[in-house]
Amino acid sequence: MNYRTFSLQCTVWLGFAAVGSASAATSMCSVLASAQQYDLAYKVCLKESKEQNSAKSQSWLGYMYENGLGTKQNFILGRAWYLKSAHQGYAISQAWMGYINLVGQGVKIDYGKASRWFKKAADQDYAPAQSSLANMYELGYGVAKDLKRAISLYQKAAAQNDQYAISSLERLKIPIKP
Repeated sequence: MNYRTFSLQCTVWLGFAAVGSASAATSMCSVLASAQQYDLAYKVCLKESKEQNSAKSQSWLGYMYENGLGTKQNFILGRAWYLKSAHQGYAISQAWMGYINLVGQGVKIDYGKASRWFKKAADQDYAPAQSSLANMYELGYGVAKDLKRAISLYQKAAAQNDQYAISSLERLKIPIKP
C-alpha cells in the first residue's frame, strides 16, 4: 500500500470511528445502537425505517449490516441502506458512500464517485467528510490536485476539532484558524 492510499484510508477510518454516536441520538434505533444493543436496535431500526422513512435508522442499518451487528454481515445490504439514507441527504451516510467508493467495498474503486459523496456531506459541514475530501484534493484523487482547497477544507474540519484535519494542517505547517 502506498502513502496516498494509506493516507486516504486513515482519513476515513479516523473520521468514521464513531459513526452516528453523537449526531444520531434522537430515535430509539439510535439510542439502542449507540448503547450497542444491536439485536434489538436492528428490529427497531427496520421498523423506524419502514414507518418513518428515517434516514438515521437507515444509516444505522447500513452500519449493522456492514459489521454484522444484530444481523448477519452483508456488505451489499449495508451499502443499499447507506445509499437509501444518503439519497435523503443524511451526511453520515453520504460520507460512508464516499468511503465505500474510495476503498471499493463491494464496488469498483471510484475516486470520482467517492469525492462527489464526500462533497455532499462536506457541504453540510460534516467534519469527517471535509477531512476526507481535503485529503483527496491534497493528493489529487478523484479531483484535480488543489492544495488551497484542501487547506480550506482541513481548516473547516479542524474548527470542529477533527483530529485528522488538525494533524494534516500541522503536517503542512499551516496555522489552525480558531
